Amino acid sequence: MYPIYKINRFKPAVKKQLISEIKEVAETVSETDEAVGKIKISKRDGKITRKIIDIYSGKKFSLEYAPDVIVTETKNYILKYPLRCLFEKEDDYFVIQSEMLGIIGTGLTEDEAEKSFTEEFDFICNRLKTLDDNSLTNHNRLIKNILTQIIDRIEEK
Repeated sequence: MYPIYKINRFKPAVKKQLISEIKEVAETVSETDEAVGKIKISKRDGKITRKIIDIYSGKKFSLEYAPDVIVTETKNYILKYPLRCLFEKEDDYFVIQSEMLGIIGTGLTEDEAEKSFTEEFDFICNRLKTLDDNSLTNHNRLIKNILTQIIDRIEEK
């Protein structure tokens, strides 16, 4: 015989964190516009309903950030091919993340997130360049090698 377990209900605070807030979309989208959105799909009594939770439109909004030039205040990193990164909006923050390089940029606007990401990229490049391979962990040595492979050239401003 199997033991019987009691299922406890979520506390109100936990329940509130787990449920996504549904927002009404104020802007109108014409038939030719493109946008990326977050949609809640539910099925009740065989009927499927879809509600838009959030919408991202415009040229810069996408689920991917892939620069082929990283522009900082003092230099431009010209890459051999685009650096594919995840681009997300979490709560009120924009997040750009390169999991491969371990770099994350955040900001209240997409421009702030991009600036934060480029500053982190510049810092990592400069820091790893100054350190000897023997003093690095295997992971950081791998990141240094990846940076060496993807950066075509660096142009000073």
